[in-house]
Amino acid sequence: MQRERQRHFQQPARLGGLPCMGPLHQTETCQPAAVDCVVSDWTDWDECDQSCGAAQARRERAITQFPKHGGKLCPTDLKQMKACSVPNCDVKDCQVSGWLEWGACSTSCGKGHQSRQRSVLNLREPGGYGCFFSVAENRVCSNPVCSQDCAWHDWQSWSECSLSCGGGLKTRTRQIKSMPDSMGKHCEQKERGWTGMIWDDL
Repeated sequence: MQRERQRHFQQPARLGGLPCMGPLHQTETCQPAAVDCVVSDWTDWDECDQSCGAAQARRERAITQFPKHGGKLCPTDLKQMKACSVPNCDVKDCQVSGWLEWGACSTSCGKGHQSRQRSVLNLREPGGYGCFFSVAENRVCSNPVCSQDCAWHDWQSWSECSLSCGGGLKTRTRQIKSMPDSMGKHCEQKERGWTGMIWDDL
């Protein structure tokens, strides 16, 4: 684009006067206003591209207006990278062994409990995952139904002899402590003990 201007003689030279100098018409190229480059804001940082080792994250921005007519140029850094703080890939996590066999039931009849264990093989290294595992378990175990046998209290002391001379008797008794159930051993019939004493004449 161009623009022009012109001028006219207001008073031509006469009678030896100095002539008019310079052009009567001028043109020049138009210079539009400069437009600077415009870029967007940076995006948020991306997720790290891997969970261990030399991981990186990036962010970027875009040109929304290119420069014109001698405006300010666009920046050269439209993408940025940064290192992520992640553990090395060879870091050891916590490890536990396999379960041992279940232990014996706590009772020989009826319901009881049994347990099993496992051990920690190695603790985590810095940056590794810690131990969040159970190392012991318990469960209910069942055995045949318990039966209750007859149970006696201890014998009482012997009584005095029934006679002071000749053949007499001493007795002692005991009481049933608990009765048997339908599957238990029955009580013996003896609830009283007897012993004889014979005195011989000298």
